[in-house]
Amino acid sequence: MPVRIALAIASLSLLACAGGPDENEKIDPDLIADLEIGLSTSGSEGFASAEDGTDVQLASGAQGGFHVWTAPRFRGAAGTLYLDRRARRVSDGTLMLRASRLVIDVPVDAMGDWWRGREAIPSFMCPAPVGLQAYDSEVEFAFDLFSEDEELLATDSLIVVPRCESGEAGKFCRDVCSG
Repeated sequence: MPVRIALAIASLSLLACAGGPDENEKIDPDLIADLEIGLSTSGSEGFASAEDGTDVQLASGAQGGFHVWTAPRFRGAAGTLYLDRRARRVSDGTLMLRASRLVIDVPVDAMGDWWRGREAIPSFMCPAPVGLQAYDSEVEFAFDLFSEDEELLATDSLIVVPRCESGEAGKFCRDVCSG
């Protein structure tokens, strides 16, 4: 098992330089399934593939914070699966998000074709901890998909640049997300 994890980490390093996966190509032949982190296309719904460095709008949440709508999709695995998510600032590796593990019931249809949940997943970015600005810098999201037996099935990462709206409309976002 440690060898598989080491291979997955090495593959992530190579993928960070290579860009997003091709829809018909497995990300890592040593892993069992495929996972692609995408972005929502309309609020909390839809899926769009994204390339590293894509600008993404910070979305306001109900309690005054801001998040990025991520939209993962899966292929080659089904059943009750677990998704771990984290985000780090690229410039210095500072951890910005370690989200609670999500339990996802993936239908058997995902064994042969891409599947995603109906709604995107909010990845909370701010209010940020003191001294940590959550906008206008590259953030790397990293997702890991596990089986019920804790076997790593798939992994993916995506670098985005969260942005507040410009002008007066984004003032509250910049205030809350400036750390």
